[in-house]
Amino acid sequence: MNFYSAVPGTNPGSLPFRVWQIYDAMVGYAKQKDALHFLAAGGCLGHYVGDACQPLHISRLHHGNPPVQKGSVAYQVHAVYESQMLNDHAPELVDGIVSRLRGQNVTPSFSTGFGAAQRVIQLMRDTVKKLPPQDIVDTYNNAASKAARESDLWDQYGEKTMDLMADGCLCLADIWASAWKEGGGEDIPKGDLGPANTSTLASYYNNPAFLPSVGLAQLVAILHHAPGGPPVPAPGPAPKPKKPAKKKSAKKKSATKKK
Repeated sequence: MNFYSAVPGTNPGSLPFRVWQIYDAMVGYAKQKDALHFLAAGGCLGHYVGDACQPLHISRLHHGNPPVQKGSVAYQVHAVYESQMLNDHAPELVDGIVSRLRGQNVTPSFSTGFGAAQRVIQLMRDTVKKLPPQDIVDTYNNAASKAARESDLWDQYGEKTMDLMADGCLCLADIWASAWKEGGGEDIPKGDLGPANTSTLASYYNNPAFLPSVGLAQLVAILHHAPGGPPVPAPGPAPKPKKPAKKKSAKKKSATKKK
């Protein structure tokens, strides 16, 4: 927080600390032999590890060279690279990632939420080293046409992007495996490890009390109590949606004032 307050134009980022928070929760659920909550937490974790292996997502060049006007052509580099390009090349992308992961094995490499934060920070460092965000921005800005922006990015960085996403898959698997081992997941009865009910999972991750996403400053209290602290309690059932309030009919105002 001291860093962000001392550097103008920066916004507090909580990605590694969010991974720390979720990892600790996964360990707690494994200790409670609660495989379903472990799975729900691990699914949420995928969002953050996915961000960590995308160069623009973890860079100050998130939307191009700052300062950049929101909505401008330069600003759209993020959407073109991270959404449009990936969607348009989805089959090649999936096949490429699968081929990179074939034969790979992952064993737990760390313990504690702090270890999980360090693991994802290493992924972030490797990501920007293998594919510098500035290269993506420069290629996008130097394209000869709108169509060329996406094609140039894919031609130059498609293979590297698949490399990074495969790295993200391995990092995520490492975090899952480490949390499972630290929490004693092997002690969970095999009968509790079958297919999960998707409606039940949804009731967990749609519950605001489940792994609440809060600001960096507020995460301090959460992380303080997790390592070696009390077991992580399972959240209650998802709150029922409130019925929309009926609109009250507007009362006509009297034309004459009361004395």
